[in-house]
Parts: sequence; structure tokens; C-alpha cells
Amino acid sequence: MKQAQNWIEEFIPLNGTETYLLTLPAAPGKPVVLFLHGGPGVSESCFAYAYHDMLGDACTLAFYDQRGAGRTLRRNPDAPLSIGLMLHDLDGVIKLLKKRFPGSPIVLLGHSWGTVLGALYALRHPERIARYIGVGQVVSMTAAEQASTAALRKALAERGTPRDQARFASMQPYPPDHWDKKGLRHYAAMTKLRNKYGLREPNPVPLIPAVRRSPTLQKRDLIDIIRGNLTSTPLLCACMNVFDLTRFSAHWRVPALFIQGARDHITHLAPVERYFDRIDAPEKQLVVMADCGHSPMIDRPDLFARHIREQLAKAEKEVHQ
Repeated sequence: MKQAQNWIEEFIPLNGTETYLLTLPAAPGKPVVLFLHGGPGVSESCFAYAYHDMLGDACTLAFYDQRGAGRTLRRNPDAPLSIGLMLHDLDGVIKLLKKRFPGSPIVLLGHSWGTVLGALYALRHPERIARYIGVGQVVSMTAAEQASTAALRKALAERGTPRDQARFASMQPYPPDHWDKKGLRHYAAMTKLRNKYGLREPNPVPLIPAVRRSPTLQKRDLIDIIRGNLTSTPLLCACMNVFDLTRFSAHWRVPALFIQGARDHITHLAPVERYFDRIDAPEKQLVVMADCGHSPMIDRPDLFARHIREQLAKAEKEVHQ
């Protein structure tokens, strides 16, 4: 275990893997926010400092690299990957945090791919968490791509060059009925077209300067992010082929907040709105952040922090009632 002024790094045993865990403790009794990174395979632990800047006085922050990602991948290069195993790992992390921070409510915060794990866990084990927050919530990647592709088709019809229109036509039907490596190549090509015609992240952040600010950064972390993305490609395809949140129960037994960028073309707003309308929960809220893309915590950190702090205040109040 490595400890500095306000952060603790360690590897914990989880289901046959040595899992990297980063914790930034707050005052006793404060809620614990467990962050589930995206990808799959893309560790976001290097950005923990940014969340600490936004929320550090209001909660304990916990980040872990999922199997197949970051420093966990580095220690366990041959660990098997599946949603079931990852949910089992997540349960282990939550049990550890509950033991270390007794009396502190656990708030589960997922981003992108992390919302797949987070939503499934919240539906299966609502008694173990106080609240769920999904940022860039995945409902169905096929449905999201259908919405984004419709917007691109309209833009190309209005102002597309003949070459770009031909490129778009050559990849039809899109999205594919079955996602594989070819489908992912078309996904990348469609993303480039969307970016060219203004359907892009509104506030792109240079990755290297942002990561360099991290007090936990190691030279290999960027390599691990790239490696994790490649390692997790089969899992990503499997998720895109079979995962659809609308196939699960619409009855949530835990308060749920969805934070969505209005200009998110990865997890498009339209499927999220349809899903949100059909669920019931003790409390539910959909926040649509204007001029934000897939990472509203980067695009508008001030507004994002305000919404998270509201949830933390509620969780802290509820645990003392």
C-alpha cells in the first residue's frame, strides 16, 4: 500500500486478480463515491485528482481499474473478461469499502461502459448502495448509433461532399446486425464523419496535459490505457451485440440520477430519455447538460459537481434518518 497526503494506492485480491484501487479519503461518515470507468478497458484513475478538486471535501472517492484495464491488466495480463466476473469484482470492492468506511453510504457512479456494470449492479443489489449515478448512460449501443447515424445522414444530405456521401453509403447497413472488428472499424469511420460535420464533442480536452497533472501518474499508464482498449475489444463487441437495458426490470429500488450531455453522440440522448420515461424508482432524475458531450464532468465541471453534491447531501441525510 502506497500512501501520500490525500491518496492511497494499493492492490487488493479479488476473485483471482490483484486489483488496483485508489482511494482519496474524506472526513469519517461522508459518503463514499465508487467510480466505474469506461472503455471497457480504459482506466480513468489518472483523473481522480480532478474529481477530488470538485468533490473532495464532500465524499471519499474510490477508483479501481477493472480487470482488463490499467494497472490491474498490468498485474493480471491473462485474467478472463466477462460482465459476470466484473460484477463479482465490483461486489468485492463494495464490500471492502463498507468494511473500511462503516456508516458511510456508498454512491455508485458509472461513466460510459461503467454504466453497464453500475446499472446492472444497482438493479441486482440495491440494498448495498445508497444511490446510483449514470454519466453517459448506456441503454443500447445499437439504439444510440441509430440515433447518431440519423443525424449524420441528415447532415450529409444537406451539405455532404459526394466523397463523404459515398463513404457513408459504402458502410450501410449501419449499425450492423452483429458487431465485430469490421463493425468497430465502421464505428470509427462514422465517428470521423460525425466529427467532420459538427456532430462531435463540443469541448475536446488534450489528453496528455490533463493526465500529466495526476499525482499518481506512472509512465506506463498511457500504454496501459491503449493496451486495455485493445484487450477488451471482444468484450466490447459482446456488449454491443447483447446488452440492452430495456430488457431488464424497469423497477429500480434505489434512487437513480442520469447525467447526459446534450451533444453526446456516443451514448445518444434519445434512447436514454425513452428509458428514463419508462422506469420507476424511489427517486429518479435526468439531467441534460447543454453544450456537453460524452464527458460532462470535463465539459462543465462546475455544473457537474453541483449535481453530484446534491446527491451526496441526500445520501448523507438519509443515512442519519
